[in-house]
Amino acid sequence: MDNEVLAKYLSNEASAEERKAVEDWMNDHPANRREVEHLQKSMSFVVPHYQENKLDEGWAWRKLNIAGKKKKDLNLLHRRWLQIAASIIIIFNIGIGIKVLIQRESDEKWITETNSGTEAHTIWLPDSSSVTLAPQASLTYEAAQYNKEKRYVNLTGKAFFQVKPNKARAFTVQTTLAKVVVLGTSFQVDANPSATSVNVETGKVQFSANNLSEDVILTAGMSASYQMENKEIKIHPEEEADPNYLSWKTGILRFNRTPLSEVIKDLNQYYGVTIIRRAETDNPELTVTFNNLPVEEALFIINQTLNTHLTIKEE
Repeated sequence: MDNEVLAKYLSNEASAEERKAVEDWMNDHPANRREVEHLQKSMSFVVPHYQENKLDEGWAWRKLNIAGKKKKDLNLLHRRWLQIAASIIIIFNIGIGIKVLIQRESDEKWITETNSGTEAHTIWLPDSSSVTLAPQASLTYEAAQYNKEKRYVNLTGKAFFQVKPNKARAFTVQTTLAKVVVLGTSFQVDANPSATSVNVETGKVQFSANNLSEDVILTAGMSASYQMENKEIKIHPEEEADPNYLSWKTGILRFNRTPLSEVIKDLNQYYGVTIIRRAETDNPELTVTFNNLPVEEALFIINQTLNTHLTIKEE
């Protein structure tokens, strides 16, 4: 995969054709996808440190050259990062407007917590804030600097945060596309390469997109999302909130006069299955609460209640 195309993809500046080329390449082999995800994390670290019109391109090139000379035993992925970084500088120089700096070499260690399991996993940060990671989610922070001048973390995937209040040090969650800033509250962030969303459980948060100047303030019960496709922040009031957005964490699914089509959608996402319904034209409503039920029991209750025939598609 061409370095310049990858750099444009990572910086959300790729054309539709270039994005498709990268995504097809990612789908060709799991190693390709892992490489892109690794590069996205590296990009997210440096985005917040960029200052408008203060990119020292000469310094960046020198650091790349020095890194290449000093670390002759760099593995392939690290060499790839240096190549991508060089491409990014080139793109910035020709006016695409990528807001990044090459990360300076230091002895400071970044701690990465990844939930490689199939259930939610809670971790504790140095300031006693807690983060519950959904399966396959990853959180990174700088051990030496966290909770000194700032509280900054980088997120890939979905996580629920319970932030310890600290008026002197805001808590920032950075994703590939957006940023969430709070003083002390609880909220969920769901971040993937094409969209970032936030749901506020308690308190107040500030939500902004990396490529937009304005931000929005969200209070308890509100949510907002940013999609790379339309490049705008959409705010969802409390009455539009998804009652099951935390089901992955709590194990509880609530439906209140919910159309069966939406029920099936939530069940598919929660259980990680594909539920099939026989060709039926009606769309009955369901009122029920499932508390950590196996999918087979949930389907049995629905079928008995609504006289439907829901089954799980065999892989």
